[in-house]
Amino acid sequence: MKYVFIAAIATIIARGILGLIDPSALNAPTPPPLPEPVKGHVTVVAGGPAGTISGHIYDAKSGEVLVGTSAFIRGTDLGAATGVRGDYTLTGVPPGKYELVASCIGYNDLKTTVTPDSIAGLRVDLWLAVTTVLLGRPPR
Repeated sequence: MKYVFIAAIATIIARGILGLIDPSALNAPTPPPLPEPVKGHVTVVAGGPAGTISGHIYDAKSGEVLVGTSAFIRGTDLGAATGVRGDYTLTGVPPGKYELVASCIGYNDLKTTVTPDSIAGLRVDLWLAVTTVLLGRPPR
């Protein structure tokens, strides 16, 4: 008898989850709508045109392009990885002042302040310096 009761409850719950039961029949209140997502610390002005930030990322010593390097704007969800030519493009950047960060394994992160033009965009080429990582036995 106990197992039949548990199976009946499980069936009711499953039907409710799958939408087979009308929520109004359960006298459940309608949940409020979800708020609009917040994009970090960026405030988007209604009607303001969005711009682009693009450029190339290079090794500071050799001058070779760095493939797969992350370029992103701190405090937002805007980012991209460099392609096989070391190029990146960030689109949909609202007008404002931002911190552009370039990050690649084996290199020091590079941070610079940028103010993109919403009409023409902004080109920012970056050169990353190699970082030294010492491997060895942990201290005792």
